[in-house]
Amino acid sequence: MKKTSLSYICTFAGIILAVGAIVGVAAPLIISHTLNASLFGVFFFLYLVVAGILIYPLFTKISGNIAEKTLKKLDNMEFDEQNTFYAGTSILSIDFDRGKLAYVSFFNPKDLQIADVSSVDRVKSGYVKGPLGGATCVYFEFYYKNKRYRFATFASNHAYMIRSQEVQTAISKADMYSEMLENAAKARR
Repeated sequence: MKKTSLSYICTFAGIILAVGAIVGVAAPLIISHTLNASLFGVFFFLYLVVAGILIYPLFTKISGNIAEKTLKKLDNMEFDEQNTFYAGTSILSIDFDRGKLAYVSFFNPKDLQIADVSSVDRVKSGYVKGPLGGATCVYFEFYYKNKRYRFATFASNHAYMIRSQEVQTAISKADMYSEMLENAAKARR
């Protein structure tokens, strides 16, 4: 399963750079007649900061919509979505009856990847420790063809105490998914 498509990311970056170049050429022509150079520099810097902040959410929104459409291809296949997990920048769908996984990454959203669950190994759940014994991320992960795939059930830029409701819910969800995958993999081997 391929997590990223370099051609997709380069295409998206090229579109953003083209828009930036157009704005970068047009803005000085429009603004330079009304503002002095130092004020223009401040506005242009603010434009770059705002554009930088908005690019990643825009990228994930557009890629997420493409990934959702790609996942709908499963309706035309012999794949019964029994459980679908949305994890930040990827979607994992599981068909336990047929022993199949469907995976779509937001960094490769046009590619629906289907894998056999029997090739999955080293399934586990865990969390990333934060300061003072808290957790900043709870996840379940597995290896497919010696490549790790990690799916966060909880992620935060703040540390939450392990006993908090958010972390406990995320741990139980991660444990549930890792147990389901482990059982499905053992049943297919």
